[in-house]
Amino acid sequence: MDFRDTENRRVLIVDDQQEIHDDFIEMLKPRFMKAATDELAAAFTPREDTAFLPEFELLHAPSGEEACEVVKAGRESNRPIAVAFVDIRMPPGIDGIETIRQVRTVDRNIEIIIMTAYTDKSLSEITHDMELLHKVLYIRKPFAREEIQQITLSLVGKWNIEQELAEKRRQLTINHQRLEAVLDATGDAMAMYDVAGSLVFANRGYEKVLDLAKSELKKMSPKAFSAQFKKRFREPDLTDVEGRFLFEGKGNVLEKATAGHVPRQRLFYRSTAPVLDGQGDVIGDLYVYRDVSKEIEVERMKAEVLRLRNVLETTYSFAGMVGASAPMRQVYALVKQAAESDISVLIRGESGTGKELVAKPFHFNSLRKKKPFLAVNCAAIPESRIASELFGN
Repeated sequence: MDFRDTENRRVLIVDDQQEIHDDFIEMLKPRFMKAATDELAAAFTPREDTAFLPEFELLHAPSGEEACEVVKAGRESNRPIAVAFVDIRMPPGIDGIETIRQVRTVDRNIEIIIMTAYTDKSLSEITHDMELLHKVLYIRKPFAREEIQQITLSLVGKWNIEQELAEKRRQLTINHQRLEAVLDATGDAMAMYDVAGSLVFANRGYEKVLDLAKSELKKMSPKAFSAQFKKRFREPDLTDVEGRFLFEGKGNVLEKATAGHVPRQRLFYRSTAPVLDGQGDVIGDLYVYRDVSKEIEVERMKAEVLRLRNVLETTYSFAGMVGASAPMRQVYALVKQAAESDISVLIRGESGTGKELVAKPFHFNSLRKKKPFLAVNCAAIPESRIASELFGN
């Protein structure tokens, strides 16, 4: 058996007789085991003539009350007890059974061995409580050195293996929770089905899309899934979708209106991908439903902005200005020249001569054409406030 330095080898002996504690100190000293001395010892002794006995950290308690305090201190210091040998009768005070019951309230992982020299009853008859049989063995006094050594070796090793497995399960649970949180945070509805069509995993987005809890999804057959999809979705009419928005994949679904309310129409893009194991074999399929309603709306808005911008540029182009005389041609040339630079321009003229008609083509053909055009009626602003209104002074 491989005992590493990081393993817990803390062993507690609970007995009211000091000679029992002395015997355990002698029996569990680090040494090469002696050959079996009787048939009972031979049953617990390996075939090799010698086997190395590691160093155990022995702790002692003469009563059940003190044993509970030792166990509690070990838990609080993050140095728990791995194995405890507990005598049945320890007058005065609580007996071994009550000691075990109280120890179990502090630490359920301790491997416990009941010791007694006063009964021929079975373990279940002694405890009268099936809960107490959790991780409990039973030996009768007097016991052989090899018996104690082998029991201690085996249970200390068992305790450490169980703790290592528990830690791995804990880490696996944490990693699984992190993965679920990441998949939930994507905003997509995701689910994996095995090769038989049964659900393996579904994130919260998928539950919302199908309007079913995960417990309900787990119980559904592939046929029931298909029926639920038909109930919740219909194939969309994409004729009004902006042409520049490209869809790829195996299909799209649009959420139906449900009884009592008409939900916002949502368009989903569905994609699928095979899930492979370490050998490259297909073990299922991953389905991803992405709500692309906002992306489509953005594309529509972009198209509308472009359309309106084209309308403005066409409406207020220089071609919309009437006049072919030499002075007007000179105005066109000046406006075009000024529009290509980033300078401030003052347009002056009598009322009704078309100053705004010149200003708008100038703006929509200038470097600032993507900015808003703001027309201000200066005649409506008192002279005392015009500077502060226009320049913020």
